[in-house]
Amino acid sequence: SKIIYKLLIIGFSERDFLVFKSLVDSNGLNDRVVFMKRIEFYKLIPFFSAIDLGISFDLPSRTKSVGNSGQKVKQYISAGIPVISCAGQKLFDSFSNYGIKVDCLQDKMISFGVHSAVKKYGIGFRFSSSTRNNIMQSYSIEKINDKRLSLWFNL
Repeated sequence: SKIIYKLLIIGFSERDFLVFKSLVDSNGLNDRVVFMKRIEFYKLIPFFSAIDLGISFDLPSRTKSVGNSGQKVKQYISAGIPVISCAGQKLFDSFSNYGIKVDCLQDKMISFGVHSAVKKYGIGFRFSSSTRNNIMQSYSIEKINDKRLSLWFNL
């Protein structure tokens, strides 16, 4: 059956826009994608309540310069939203039960991820509040910093 969806990509540099646009073109998604410049975090809340799937793709340029970002993955899961993420995004390995991993740079992988996630979770799915709370408690910035400090002090 055909799945009708729209993708919203928020926050990117001008250089990354060209990469995202190329991925959108190669996936044949031009009529389904809306691009928005960066917005303040508090303005994202209405988007979280309106979406069925979160997508967290780090471009190779970002991965090489600062590493993989797991913040968006944690935000989606904490909001109860399944995630589609890049294979090789190391932090996402910890959250693999909460989404779908794809090779972000291969043609048609965005579409494949959306279809796979909808098949696995359905439309309107939300993780339980206990799952969401566990993610927030276990993977908050404070918890991660505490773990890092503990490791450093015990060297």
